[in-house]
Amino acid sequence: MKMKSQDLDFYQLLGVTSNAGIKEIKDSYFDYSKKFHPDRILAAPDSTVKLRANEVFAEINRAFQTLTDEEKRREYDARGFRETPDKDVENHNNAKKARNLYLKANTFFKIKKFFEAASMMEEAVQRDNSKASYFLLLGLSHSKLPATKNRAEGYLKQAAEMEPWNADHMFALGELYKSENLMKKAQIYFDKALEKYLFALNLQEKIKDKVGIAYTYFDIGSTYQQLKKLSEAEHYYKESLKIHQQLENKLGMLLCLNNIADVLREKAEIAMENNLRESFYLETLKYYQQARRIHDELEYKTDIVPVLINIGEVYLELKENEKAVECYDQARDMAKSLGEKTYEAQVLSNMSIMNGKLGKYQRALEMANQALAITNEISSNLLKK
Repeated sequence: MKMKSQDLDFYQLLGVTSNAGIKEIKDSYFDYSKKFHPDRILAAPDSTVKLRANEVFAEINRAFQTLTDEEKRREYDARGFRETPDKDVENHNNAKKARNLYLKANTFFKIKKFFEAASMMEEAVQRDNSKASYFLLLGLSHSKLPATKNRAEGYLKQAAEMEPWNADHMFALGELYKSENLMKKAQIYFDKALEKYLFALNLQEKIKDKVGIAYTYFDIGSTYQQLKKLSEAEHYYKESLKIHQQLENKLGMLLCLNNIADVLREKAEIAMENNLRESFYLETLKYYQQARRIHDELEYKTDIVPVLINIGEVYLELKENEKAVECYDQARDMAKSLGEKTYEAQVLSNMSIMNGKLGKYQRALEMANQALAITNEISSNLLKK
């Protein structure tokens, strides 16, 4: 089936002729609805793929409802294979503009420009309020903005009501409640997300969808990590990594490597014995360094900065101060060259703490003041928006 389904009439959409009988229409509908059912694309790594598959699934259903109802089909045929003529053009234009806004907002969200993403999505849902993915992105964008965070819950719940089968909405609500320290609510939604991810995994294993399995393993790992079940999280992240390595999917590998390192780091922080703590930190370092190598290969310069910061922090925990300084210097230079002020402030703050621990108090104070100045500048720019 062509993915540009909006260019097809209902007969073309279902792959039948205008003379097709009810049985032929039903058979075709069942074939296509299985192919594009939301459960099959639940773990798609790209949110735009999820969006388009949902759109196709909705269009297939609308086509089936029209062509299997004798009166509706007669009216549809009389209009020259078009839906309600007056609304059609306006709705199509609004839907198209909303989708373009969604795609742009998704890009802004990925580069942490949450204000711009939220603004675009506000307009998108005004133009087309039928897509759960729009409300999800709108809610996620507001959840990252302190001034409008209180709007996030309503939008995320709207997404969850529209797609109750979708674990991503439950996970997003869990994250929101956790950020507000509403731990009981967070637990409820993380448990719901886990249940739905495991259901999706069962379906993907039956149809041997390796890509889907890999990303669902990752989602399950993320949920366990939020629930502080670190060993379970580590297990699922590593299972996901194995499949991504088999598929030579470097983006998938990056996701897993960073998250495995984060889990091991959490384990190190709560370890009671010094030897065990050091062992966890050394393993953490191994995974961060693998992630850095892939970042270098892909030339993802912006994303290398937080990895360098993480490596520096682990070196500091291992009391390898010179290596920590080297990583921090690289991270700071790269952040400055890319204009990433948030990362630059973070590096300066870390270096201030490190110098304080080494007894270099004057240097620590200088760096703390530099970090504060950059943070104030960032806050000022946000307020202007």
